[in-house]
Amino acid sequence: MTDLQLTLIACLSRLDKVLVALDDDTARKRLTPDSWSALDCIEHLYVVNTGVLRILRAPVTQRMERPPEAVGRSVINRYLPDRTRKYSSPEGVRPTGRFHTLEQARTAMEQLNAKIKAAVEPGEIAFDGQTWQHPYLGEMTKLDWLHFLIAHTDRHLAQIQEIVDMGNGQRLPGAE
Repeated sequence: MTDLQLTLIACLSRLDKVLVALDDDTARKRLTPDSWSALDCIEHLYVVNTGVLRILRAPVTQRMERPPEAVGRSVINRYLPDRTRKYSSPEGVRPTGRFHTLEQARTAMEQLNAKIKAAVEPGEIAFDGQTWQHPYLGEMTKLDWLHFLIAHTDRHLAQIQEIVDMGNGQRLPGAE
């Protein structure tokens, strides 16, 4: 397994731990009336990660030996983990209340995470130079989107921990 695969699996495992540690009441708490709850963050991750999975599964136009990066891990890791930088999520990936319970969110995320883990098995992703537009980072390749998935998930895990900290101070395993 590559370092990237191990990093992705560790990230998804952190998400799984947070999902197990949360309870319904905590998952619904909002720091302000306009802010997202932990359940909203989970829904947002579900929608975004589903889109990333679609990109990873996209047919290749021309297979390449070394997967290219258009944006690069260093740029993604410079901007996404910094929670002082606020971004407005595009309309299509904002929470809409699709999960009525934390259990629904857990089940959906567990199924999606299993698909993502299967998609990154050796030989499953066909890397090429195709790009897909990100609203803030610009054109990104499949490799960029993998780096994004990890950094974006970690960003929202930190946000969920902030919500929990403000609510009851409980430390969530995996959210550190």
